[in-house]
Amino acid sequence: MKKVIAAVVFMLLVAVFAQFGASDVAFANDGKTMPPQNLSVTVRDGSYYLTFENVPDNNGYEVVVNGKTTVVEKDVTTVLINVESGSEFSVKIRTICADETRTSDFYETTLVIGRALDAPENLTMSADKKLSFSAVDGAASYDVVINGVSVLKAATKTEIELIDVLTSPINYEIKVRANGDNRLTYDSKFSTLSYDNVMQLGTPENVGITSVDGKVILSFDSVSYASGYEIDVNGEILKTTDNKYDLTDKVSVPAGYLIKVRATGGKGYDTGEWATTTYECRKTIESPQLLVENKTVSWAKSEGANEYSVVVTFMETEIEKVERFPGTSFDLSELVAEHGAGEYAVKVQALSNGNYDYSDVTTIYYRNYLTLETPTVAVNGTIVSWTKVENAVDYTIKIDGRIISKNVTVTKFDISEYVAEVKTYTIAVVANANGWYYESAEGRRLLLRRARSRHPYPLQAEAL
Repeated sequence: MKKVIAAVVFMLLVAVFAQFGASDVAFANDGKTMPPQNLSVTVRDGSYYLTFENVPDNNGYEVVVNGKTTVVEKDVTTVLINVESGSEFSVKIRTICADETRTSDFYETTLVIGRALDAPENLTMSADKKLSFSAVDGAASYDVVINGVSVLKAATKTEIELIDVLTSPINYEIKVRANGDNRLTYDSKFSTLSYDNVMQLGTPENVGITSVDGKVILSFDSVSYASGYEIDVNGEILKTTDNKYDLTDKVSVPAGYLIKVRATGGKGYDTGEWATTTYECRKTIESPQLLVENKTVSWAKSEGANEYSVVVTFMETEIEKVERFPGTSFDLSELVAEHGAGEYAVKVQALSNGNYDYSDVTTIYYRNYLTLETPTVAVNGTIVSWTKVENAVDYTIKIDGRIISKNVTVTKFDISEYVAEVKTYTIAVVANANGWYYESAEGRRLLLRRARSRHPYPLQAEAL
C-alpha cells in the first residue's frame, strides 16, 4: 500500500514540474517572453507574407519591415509585407504580452526574396554569325548551349560571335539563359533560336579568258560544294555546271566586256561572291573603197569608224593632210586648180572608234591632164613666129595640114622652101605636150603667095 501511495505522489510531482517546464520555454532568463522564431516569407496571389512560429501566451506581435511597423493581434502569425522579389530587407519582430514587463525584446534579421530572371528575348543571328539578344535585367551573365553542347558559360555580353562554332550547313538549336547571383536572383529558363546555317560558297579563282581556235573561252577553278556557276557578261546572266564556258557569241561585238562568275549551291550553301575579269573585243576597220569622179574622192562609211585621215600628194609631194576628217567625200578642185596638171594621190585611212583598230591605208589616183594653150602665130615674109607656150616641150609646124617640121624647140621657123607656088597657104603651129598635157590646138595664119611679088603677102587671118 505504501508503494502505491509513493508512486501516485511521484507521478503528480512529474506532472506539475512538466507544466512549469513547458511554460518556461517562452521566457528569457530575465523573465521576458521570447520573440517569434523561424521567420520565413511566403507568396500568395502575387503578395508577400511574413510567417513565424506562434509564441504561447502572446497578446499579439509587433513587426517592423524596412522601418514600417505593423502590429497584429493575438496568435496571428502571418503578416502582409510590402516588399519586392529580388530584394533584401530587414525585419524586427517581438512578442507582445498583456503584462508589459514580459513583452519580448526585438528579434532582428535580414531576409531575402529571390526571383527567377526573365529568359532572354529577341534572339537573332546576323549574316556574319553573331548571336545577339536583349539584356536581362539583373542578369550576372549568360550561358549558351548549341545542339545540347555548352559552348559558352558566364558570358557578359549580349552579342556573341559564333563563326568558329557554326561550321556545318545544318540546323542549329541555340539556347541562351540568364544567370542569377543565386541570392537575389535565380537562373532563367532557356530561350531557343532555331537557325539554319547557310554556308557561303567560295569565290572562283584563276579566272581567265583565252582564245582557242577562234573561240573565246572563259575558265576558272572549281569551287568546293558548288552545284553550278553563274556568269555575268555585261549584265546578261549565263548558267553552267562546268568551269569552262564558250563566250564567243557573247563577246563578238567590238567593245569592252566586264565578265563576272560566281558559284551557286543547293540547300545549306549560299551563292558565293563574284570574281571579275575583263575582255576587250577588237576588230580592224575595213579599208575604205575609194571612188573618184569630177575631182571628188568618195567612199562608203566603214563600220566602227567615225573619222578618217586624208593625205593628198601631188607628184609624190604631200600638199594636204587632214588628220581628223569627219566626212566620206573629199573635193580636190581647189588643189587641182592650184597645182595644175599632174598625178594626185589621195590616201584615206579609217580611224578607230572605241574597240576598232585603224584600217589599212587605201590610195586612189587622180591624173589631171590639161590642153596646152594655142600658140599665137605671126608671119613676116617667109618667117613664121609664135608665142611661147608654157609647159610645151616643142612645136610642130604644118603647112596646109602637112607636117613640115616636128620637135621645133624655138619659136620661129623659115618656110621659104615650102611656099614657092603661087597660092594661099595655111600655116599652123601646134605646141607639143610634156606628158601631163594634151597638145594644143593649131595656131593658124594664112599666107598669100602672088606671082609678081618676091615675098608672100600674109593675110590677116589667124587660128582658122
